[in-house]
Amino acid sequence: MIDEIASKYASALFAVAREENALETYLDEVKKIRSVLFQNESFIYILASYKLDDTKKTKILDETFKDLSLIPLKKFIALVTKNGRARKLIYILDDFIHQAHLFLGIREGYIYSTYPLDEKSQEKIKDYVRKNLGCEVYLSNRIDTSLIGGFKVVCGDRIIDMSIKRKLKNLKKSLRGKEIATYEN
Repeated sequence: MIDEIASKYASALFAVAREENALETYLDEVKKIRSVLFQNESFIYILASYKLDDTKKTKILDETFKDLSLIPLKKFIALVTKNGRARKLIYILDDFIHQAHLFLGIREGYIYSTYPLDEKSQEKIKDYVRKNLGCEVYLSNRIDTSLIGGFKVVCGDRIIDMSIKRKLKNLKKSLRGKEIATYEN
């Protein structure tokens, strides 16, 4: 379901980033903000709280995002919060990231694994996918305990399945005398 309000805010931020010829810088900063919000789920509830006035919320935002170099981005987050849209902040940031990726020709997808992957492992998988697809990719890690082990990448219409579950299915088929399924679809 598309959140129209989030999409409008994201489009406005996207327009500002393009107007300033700083789309990639904005994209990097937005990803940092999104990461902070995901690591601290209660942060959104604090920003959305009616018990705190806008001055306190702005102070919290300034302290939390003091390392951000883009002043317009800080002001944007403060505006979203002031307008009572803090609960939509993740959706706004996700939509902005999606719009920026489309514009920059970056394909989006997911790495499914049985546990959260560290940055080094994710980067190795991303390199593999980049080489196979021949383009830049942005992959988010998602947990899928049904895989048993290994990983599966879904990027657009491409699936690269290197999971133990898939390998066991292939082994089962080969033992039955059927054709072995490929690892890549």
